[in-house]
Amino acid sequence: MHTAQGGQQARSLSSETGSLVRIDLTTYKGLASAQSNLGVKYANGEGVPQDDAEAVRWYRVAAAQGHASAECNFGIRYANGEGVPQDHAEAVRWFRLALEDCPVFVYIYGLPVELWAQAS
Repeated sequence: MHTAQGGQQARSLSSETGSLVRIDLTTYKGLASAQSNLGVKYANGEGVPQDDAEAVRWYRVAAAQGHASAECNFGIRYANGEGVPQDHAEAVRWFRLALEDCPVFVYIYGLPVELWAQAS
């Protein structure tokens, strides 16, 4: 464990490439934006090994707290069958939650347009 600025503790994880990612313990204490960001890191292999199951795990934790970006990313995972079985109905459910939690969050780029249409 290391102490980050402000006295908060953080851990470092090394990836196969030798790069480091520091994970502030707020990730584990319910800060949905940190949890969602960790999901993105695992989804893209940024500083950690790419791992769909871990991405889904962190999106799920953040989405359960009503984090619209995590809900959307969780929906995308279901739409594409990445880390979870492909399930368009489940994808639409998560897209609807994202729309309810943050209506201005809706953007179409890179998303399955027909599923967004079903969600709205």
